[in-house]
Amino acid sequence: MLFIFQRTKLSLRFALAGRKRPGLAEIVGSILSIALTILAGVAVFGYVRTEAGVSEGQYGQSVGQTVNHLAESFGVVQANFNYPGSANFPPGCSTSCRFASTSVTLYFYNSGTVQNQFQQVEIYNASRSVTDLTFTGSYVTDLNNAGSCKVAATTSLESPLLGTATGSLAVGVGTIVSVTLSLPTCYTTKGAGYQFVQGDTYIMKVLGVYGNTVSYYQVM
Repeated sequence: MLFIFQRTKLSLRFALAGRKRPGLAEIVGSILSIALTILAGVAVFGYVRTEAGVSEGQYGQSVGQTVNHLAESFGVVQANFNYPGSANFPPGCSTSCRFASTSVTLYFYNSGTVQNQFQQVEIYNASRSVTDLTFTGSYVTDLNNAGSCKVAATTSLESPLLGTATGSLAVGVGTIVSVTLSLPTCYTTKGAGYQFVQGDTYIMKVLGVYGNTVSYYQVM
């Protein structure tokens, strides 16, 4: 019995001696592996969170634009052509052209639920062959001669200015506000026919800041 016990102890000692203790390099490797896995997870989470935030922001902006587009509603209720004094008649003006005009006043009514402001007003005759001008917060342009007749928008041409800058035309809900648009001299000095002529029909196409458009027809 003693021999068997001693032999068993000897065998157990050899078995324990045969086992290898984990080295420092293996421990460090395991720690680094775990750390890299955690860092990768954090990076993926951060990327996904950022992209989700961007998507949410874009979606919210899109919804806001849609809501404002639906809430924007306006109309032109009247247009008055303004007759110039004799000192302002265009060159070569005959008796008939003295009934012409170089400016028009538009009256806007806000029938929506948000404040109205306007990106552009385009004024043209039926054929667009003589009169086709755009008024924006930045420029007044003769589309038939854009290369030679495009001038900066000023309060002498747009009163008040269009666009969304401070002091620009703004129509509160349920109110009527007017703007006077004047033809630039680079257009009127081309001859007697380059103004608003009596008997002609003019179309005023208005573009709101949220994308709605309204057209108004007026005989001079």
